[in-house]
Amino acid sequence: MQVLVFCTTAMVTRLVADLLGELNLNVREIHSRKPQSYRTRVSDEFRKSKGLILVTSDVSARGVDYPDVTLVIQVMFLAINGSNQTVFML
Repeated sequence: MQVLVFCTTAMVTRLVADLLGELNLNVREIHSRKPQSYRTRVSDEFRKSKGLILVTSDVSARGVDYPDVTLVIQVMFLAINGSNQTVFML
């Protein structure tokens, strides 16, 4: 099973990848703060693997082909104006 998780920013991408990693899931992250060589290596690993979760920002949404993806999830965090509350959306 291949899972692709899209996040809104590099910071959210790192947070979601860290949380999934704490659950001992096989997870990799790609975002704009990672070097291009790392992003290329992780993309290639994701294409070849089964059972890998790729957490990514919009860097993977622009013309990148990942065949055989089983599930795509979009994650968003929204701050509510004037309060200390944050809404987590899947």
